[in-house]
Amino acid sequence: TVEDTTVINSDELQPDPLGGGSFSYDSNGAVQFESEPDMSNDRLLISVAQALFESACHTQWDFTVGCPYEIDVNSTVQNGFGWNYYKITDENIKSLSDVENDYYKVFSERYPNEDLSMLYLEYEGNVYALNGQREMNIYYSVSRVKSIQSRTDDEIFFTVENLFEGTDKNPNEDYSEEDTFSVVISPDGTWKVGKFTLPY
Repeated sequence: TVEDTTVINSDELQPDPLGGGSFSYDSNGAVQFESEPDMSNDRLLISVAQALFESACHTQWDFTVGCPYEIDVNSTVQNGFGWNYYKITDENIKSLSDVENDYYKVFSERYPNEDLSMLYLEYEGNVYALNGQREMNIYYSVSRVKSIQSRTDDEIFFTVENLFEGTDKNPNEDYSEEDTFSVVISPDGTWKVGKFTLPY
């Protein structure tokens, strides 16, 4: 159940890993600072990125694999491919724009998620969710933000390492993959997710 359009339960996330109390999650899962952050402190920036990466995983999973809102499984519509969509019963969600507004409380609109328009459907004044539901990659272990790649005036790019404990072919062989993750600093000072790929 989502109340007051809160996207995720921020209590489920690790608060301020290594941040020393200088930042926290807002009610949606974006990161906010108590005071102006020290942009020369790489350790702090990496810990902020780690916190935001975890929030991104929760939010992306909720919106694109499941549905963060209550749905009525007995009220469905189909799209042109014959996929079933389930009616969202949250009274605050009346359009696709309402869904996008919630999603972009954590993610920056600089990197639009085109999948949302496929996963949510407007029909006769209501919004329906595909609610695809799939299993998480069973081999996924953990992700670690390792280093800073580059910076612009309002965006920081990081290298994140995703660790896996085996594959279908080699279930006992651990391996890792590196990816790029970025944080976008909004004009109001909130730090949101930029470039991101769900690792599982």
